[in-house]
Amino acid sequence: MSTPTLYHSKLVQMGEVWVTVKTNPKPSTYRGKPPYVAVVIDGAEYFYNCENKQCEDTFAGQAGQNLLLVAEGREEAATITVIEALPAPAQGTAPRQQQRTAPAARTAPAQNRPTAAPRAAQQQKKSPEQVIQETQSWLQRRGLLFQLCQDEAVNVLISYKERHAAAIEQNLFLAPTPDMLQSITASLFIAADRGGMSDQLPDVAENDNVPM
Repeated sequence: MSTPTLYHSKLVQMGEVWVTVKTNPKPSTYRGKPPYVAVVIDGAEYFYNCENKQCEDTFAGQAGQNLLLVAEGREEAATITVIEALPAPAQGTAPRQQQRTAPAARTAPAQNRPTAAPRAAQQQKKSPEQVIQETQSWLQRRGLLFQLCQDEAVNVLISYKERHAAAIEQNLFLAPTPDMLQSITASLFIAADRGGMSDQLPDVAENDNVPM
């Protein structure tokens, strides 16, 4: 049975959780995939896919440690905060410190320890107007990214037509079509959005120079 993948979004849903780190970050054997870390959570082993460099650095040099951590965000904005670190117990043993501390941290975190609950409470205090404004900003950034991708797709097709004009005239190459424009635009948008470019674009509502 293969080891399941633990994505950052799932780790975020777990909130504050104890994680036993079995390995330091390792490069994936699959091209284009992020580094991964072997971890154990509640007795189950996973391969955590590092969401970004910060998440990868959090696990660097932590092999053999028990970490009380909380994950937040996604893509380039993803973070992992280590709240407490303890040495992992040897096979068949359980250090007194871990037996005494880890269960207490699961059920009753110390008052001076940052937890996911206060952050969640702060998010719940947002007014409807704030939620709508943030949603509009999120959508507008991706709308702007789509327009930029569409412009670049047009440039690609213009260059394609100029470079292969003779072959197109002889029906050796297909002439540019609306379907080709749509396909190129979609491919560029997906790649750029996954690369975190949407969140790097300026806020449309706060910048009059943004073309929309």
